[in-house]
Amino acid sequence: MAALGPVENRHILDLGCGMGLWTTELASSGATVVALDVSAASVATVRKRAQRFDLADRVDPVAASAHALPFADGSFDLVTGHLILHHLDAGIAAREIARVLKPGGRAVFTENSARSGTLMFARRFLCGRFGIPRWSTPDEYPLRRSDLRRLRAPFAQMTTLHPRFDWFFLLNAKLFGFRNLRVSRVLDWLDRTIPAVLPFMRRLAYYQVIVLQR
Repeated sequence: MAALGPVENRHILDLGCGMGLWTTELASSGATVVALDVSAASVATVRKRAQRFDLADRVDPVAASAHALPFADGSFDLVTGHLILHHLDAGIAAREIARVLKPGGRAVFTENSARSGTLMFARRFLCGRFGIPRWSTPDEYPLRRSDLRRLRAPFAQMTTLHPRFDWFFLLNAKLFGFRNLRVSRVLDWLDRTIPAVLPFMRRLAYYQVIVLQR
């Protein structure tokens, strides 16, 4: 939310809205939100959720592809999404996002990152084996530097932020399932301490916030 800036009275596109948790958070903060997802079932869920929270007048659910956004040029003040870009063609999605943003508008996404060789090794060779769960689907790909360059191309500026390290959060989720409180506390401490002591490690975090300025 901090990277988005003030959202009150802003017209926002929530790209890949899923079940609409972020959609309703934005609408509750005073924004009008178009909640877009390729899944008609997800869009129906968002519509019901908006009605349940008395936000139907602020939420417009739309079933469509992010590769061909059904909106006029310059329709939105802000575009946002959570773990959606790595399902898409980065170049096509970036051009569509830039097109529907107003001049000076901003797009903010929380995404994964392929910058850590250690994490990519674990993803490729360990997840799905040895009892370690694999959560990703075949169409997913952690964003590489080449993908970031394609995202950056139609925008005036791009910034990447790494507010959390999350190596040990992932370790906890995959191996321990957060079942041991003492282990969870130690791993959380490591996630907070390592990037604080070694700031250069932040860029190797699995998650990143991508800010694109029109």
